[in-house]
Amino acid sequence: LWLRFLVRAQAALTAGLCALSFLTTMGLLMLILACALHEFDNWLPLISIATYVLAPLPYIFARRTAETAWSVSTDSVAYDVAMFITVGIVLSGYGIPLVLFHASKIALGACLLTLGGNSVIFLTILAFFRMNREVDSWGTF
Repeated sequence: LWLRFLVRAQAALTAGLCALSFLTTMGLLMLILACALHEFDNWLPLISIATYVLAPLPYIFARRTAETAWSVSTDSVAYDVAMFITVGIVLSGYGIPLVLFHASKIALGACLLTLGGNSVIFLTILAFFRMNREVDSWGTF
């Protein structure tokens, strides 16, 4: 009975990771379409990829400074600072295409595709950290 539970839990974790990888692929596809379609033909929206890389880093560093691995108490200063920096990075991820559109560097369709891709990828990052909140799948850093 215990073995069945472990097998089902592993299958659910694998299915969740597959869903997250599919969503990440769809978000990146939207971003690449915003750049590569003939109507837009501008690769400036790819700057948003930097925010995808930077967004989870403050939370990872805050978890590293916690007393126990992979658990950050929500009343710690490190958690508050990490969430503040993360929100700033995510907002800049949405702000970059809006500023580029306002400066007439990219078209409206490219801006909307980039914003959609940003939404999908940032929600995927959030879902990944929610899914691995209690599962120590990588060990401690």
